[in-house]
Amino acid sequence: MKKDVLAMRQIVDEVMSNHPETRNSDKLLTFKVLERLGLITDTGHGYYFTKSKISEMPSFQSIRLVRQIIQNQEKRLLPTDPEVMRLRRIYDAEMKDIHKWYDDDEENPDDLINNFDRDDRQRRFRVK
Repeated sequence: MKKDVLAMRQIVDEVMSNHPETRNSDKLLTFKVLERLGLITDTGHGYYFTKSKISEMPSFQSIRLVRQIIQNQEKRLLPTDPEVMRLRRIYDAEMKDIHKWYDDDEENPDDLINNFDRDDRQRRFRVK
């Protein structure tokens, strides 16, 4: 498993180095990674992949996560579009703000909502 992650990291790094436009778009990065792996074929009239190749496809989320590690933690191969950098900073700030709702010692807000839903269902369907 670790070997797969390292291989994916190497491929994503290579694609982002050779195609700077992929640093700005996870969709384009994913497409170029699939193309690099030989999972997408250009017919001259468009691109396609066969059903048999689906099992060989990496998770799109793993490609995005590797890109995030390279850009956010290592500060390498950063986006080339200043607008993309600005929007990602705003998104990161909003996500950090959301996580300030509760301390680690407090109950997770999602758990509170799930518990409320469960308690509400029990009240509504209680047999008298």
